[in-house]
Parts: sequence; structure tokens; C-alpha cells
Amino acid sequence: MPAFSISAYDVETGAVVDTFKSLLGLKAADTVGHRARIRSLTAGGAGAAAQDIQVALRLVRSNNTTDGTATAVTPEKLDPDSVAANLSGKKDYSAEPTVVASVPVWEGSINARGTLVKEWLPGEGPVVDRDSTMLLQGAPGITTAVPLSVAMEFEEF
Repeated sequence: MPAFSISAYDVETGAVVDTFKSLLGLKAADTVGHRARIRSLTAGGAGAAAQDIQVALRLVRSNNTTDGTATAVTPEKLDPDSVAANLSGKKDYSAEPTVVASVPVWEGSINARGTLVKEWLPGEGPVVDRDSTMLLQGAPGITTAVPLSVAMEFEEF
């Protein structure tokens, strides 16, 4: 199965305590065969002086009807001889998706001075289904926006 990665450096959470902001999104079109399984997530503080702030993280599903406004990210091939990715990426949302699942797929937290790497066993990672977007969201523990570097590795199947 071809594997890819999307990432963003220095994307900020919002500045509202415990309010999630979308940092990175993996989007599958409404096309047969467009789906993927997430293999790993990475998140850590960005910028010259990372702050000592707790940040809640979560993966949550959204539909593609109103999937927000963000900067496009082209998935990078992990194998240079692989075909191009069917899915697309987004980063640094300026307008949030309006329909987001109420139950997260995964939740975790980090201190912005550290790094979190979450890996799933083969075949056990969250699935991004056809015509949906999987969002990595962050929420600060205080009223300060926190700059993060984030990445999502996935395989299409």
C-alpha cells in the first residue's frame, strides 16, 4: 500500500482555553477508492522559544460539505517510486469545518516544550473514509495561541 505524509510547521492553536482549532486535515474525495488509514501522528512545539503550555489534541471526522478554509498541502510520497496520493491535505485553518463529529477518534495531550509521536499497529489506525476529512485539532490550556509543528503519516488502501 502506498504511504504518504502531510505536515505543517508553526501552525497555531486558537487562543481560547479548551477550544479546538483545526491544524491539519486529510481529505478523501467522493470517489470510489479514496480512503486511507492513518499510521502515525507527530506534534511538538514550534518557534524559537516553545512555551510551557499544555495542549489538548484530538483526531475528529468531518464531512466534506463545508470542510473549512485552509492552505492546501500536497502529500509527500514516503517511497519515491510510489504513485501520487489520491487524498489531499490542508493546514492552518482560517475557517473551521461546520460539521464535526461529536466523538473524537483519538485524544491526547502534550506540553508545547515536548513532542508527541502516536503510532498505530499495521491495520489498526483510524480510517479516513470516502467523502470525509480527518482533522487533527489542538486546544491550549491557557488563553495563549500555541505554535506547533504537526505531521500525519497515512497509507491508502
